Amino acid sequence: MNASDPHVNAFAEIFGDPPADYAVPVDWAAVESWLGTSLPAHYKAIAAAYGPLDIGAWLWLHMPCVNRGWFDYGAWVQQTRRDAPGVLPFGATRTADTLYWDTTTSDDPDQWPVVMHCQDDENAGRDPWRRFATPLVPTLARLVADGMRPVAARSGMQTDLEHTPWTPPPRRPEPTAQQRAALTTGSGLETLTALVTLLLNCLQRHGQVGMIVGAVVLSAPAAGGWRGVHAAGGIAVHS
Repeated sequence: MNASDPHVNAFAEIFGDPPADYAVPVDWAAVESWLGTSLPAHYKAIAAAYGPLDIGAWLWLHMPCVNRGWFDYGAWVQQTRRDAPGVLPFGATRTADTLYWDTTTSDDPDQWPVVMHCQDDENAGRDPWRRFATPLVPTLARLVADGMRPVAARSGMQTDLEHTPWTPPPRRPEPTAQQRAALTTGSGLETLTALVTLLLNCLQRHGQVGMIVGAVVLSAPAAGGWRGVHAAGGIAVHS
């Protein structure tokens, strides 16, 4: 993907040509396998040509890359997807807004419209979602028309990049049938044991077995029996 790509040309008409040294290696097949979906071709073309961007001194266009700084693409995607299921993040703003694709609208990623979660609106109790109804480049053009500066520069958050493609983090292990039952209908000590085993398996996959991530508290109510509570995850098991 280079400056002859029509997607790159459309972006360059607004924000200028990509510098020759901005190419960042990306294993798109690995990224899309980890995400569980294809990504829009225009996004991949722009990211490959420009790298991670600071657009209009207001909007960060993130991309999968290995950064020795504080930004972690994988952790950011996982957190934002937990916060807003059904959408896929690709950018953020200096006013704590997050830009997503609405992946529920089409099977064609190039048709996914951009939506933006506006933190100030959420704080004020208003509907926080701004729905642009257009893909990435037309949405950026609209933001420029609304006053965003038509300039793009290398993102300051991702300046210390390695020259190897970003490696997706390991997937969480799938729960066993027993653990699925424990999560939905289980109770008692057997259920608690299954849930703790699932938690330890997850931590082991992420190299965090030695970390203290929560507590399991056992207490004996006056009426007999016991109660188990996983404080960190909000999982309560009663018998």
